[in-house]
Amino acid sequence: MGTLHLTGPRGHHFTTVQEFLTQLPALLDAMARDPRCFVVVAEFDDVRYVQFWVEPTGGLIAEVISNRHLDAVRALSEHDEALLRAARWREPTGSASPNWWTEARGLTEIPEVIEMATHAVQCVLGEDPTSRVTMRSWALARDAESSDHVRREARVAYHDALRSLRRDLDGI
Repeated sequence: MGTLHLTGPRGHHFTTVQEFLTQLPALLDAMARDPRCFVVVAEFDDVRYVQFWVEPTGGLIAEVISNRHLDAVRALSEHDEALLRAARWREPTGSASPNWWTEARGLTEIPEVIEMATHAVQCVLGEDPTSRVTMRSWALARDAESSDHVRREARVAYHDALRSLRRDLDGI
């Protein structure tokens, strides 16, 4: 099992898409085996993201951002969404699951999640291997209340604030 680099929910480090996808198998394996609950958010320069966490029950959840969190310029096209469906991502379902998602219920299902996430990053989000990725990772208590709070924070508050800041900087 590898060592997890934890930035904290407000910290970050940079890597490339290629490096992130190369390290994803070891990362997800370590997350699933550790008794703590980890959250990992990989955000691309266009504010789209994939994220992973371990549920209080031990299941590993992976998400791809949905149009609920994107403006029209960065929104997923109908073709993008069809690619996610074809790759077996589950559709967003309101506030409980507002992003495209999948779950690995055990270690044997993690390779499928890796394949799905890799496909989403490369084929749906169209990220180039040399593109920059901002990584955030942290541990939290394995309880439903913490898990729900983290999901809301990672999905909505952080990205809304970042989008607002980027709009201000870009003069949009």
